[in-house]
Amino acid sequence: KPHLSQWAATGYSTSDDFDTVFGVNAFNPNITLLQAVSLIGDSFNSLTRHAVAGLLNAAHPDVDYPLTTAQVIALYQAALARSVG
Repeated sequence: KPHLSQWAATGYSTSDDFDTVFGVNAFNPNITLLQAVSLIGDSFNSLTRHAVAGLLNAAHPDVDYPLTTAQVIALYQAALARSVG
């Protein structure tokens, strides 16, 4: 989050819609990736915040991250399904 200048290299924008990027319907009204990574508080917000951080790390060409963006997204979707299911 504090390295906003690094977002461009990921292909994601701070203004991208979180639900669209992650293929979920978690927020109403919708929030941006920057808003999601800035969430504070409970376990749902923490999960969401860390999902965005993981997505950005996975997408950045200079970060050696063990997951792909698709894997980060799939893990978030699975965690969200477990929490509401």
